[in-house]
Amino acid sequence: MIQRIQSIYLLLAAICSLLSFYVDFASWGNPHAMGINACKVWSADDAATLGHPWGIMVFTFLSMGIALKAIFSYKNRRAQMKMTKAVIWLVLFNYIAIGAYTYTYFTRLSGGTLLDIRPGIAFPLLTAIFAFLAYRGIRRDDELVRSADRI
Repeated sequence: MIQRIQSIYLLLAAICSLLSFYVDFASWGNPHAMGINACKVWSADDAATLGHPWGIMVFTFLSMGIALKAIFSYKNRRAQMKMTKAVIWLVLFNYIAIGAYTYTYFTRLSGGTLLDIRPGIAFPLLTAIFAFLAYRGIRRDDELVRSADRI
């Protein structure tokens, strides 16, 4: 049911998760010679993929998939609220994974350069914000239906 505002919020959360696959979270080296995003750790010097951060990939994919599933489970508001809470927790775990992978690859490959945090690091946060707004909308709908049932 796309008319409900929480469906729009959940769709925006899924889109932000999808964009996390394409933007860089961090880069380092002389002008951004290496970087990390949700799919790979890359190097511009030899145009190669240095590794795949599977933890980031899994948490990002799960948060996107659960947000999309929550859109279509609009008839079961309790399950929808649990799914939006799960998306928020997955984003938290995603940030922990981003920090761990970035620290690991940066310390191994940096060569004494500075770490540059890229604007793409905000997309998981936007996913959590939109999931929280969706949760509030779902809870408000649930309270409205419960108050109407009492009458």
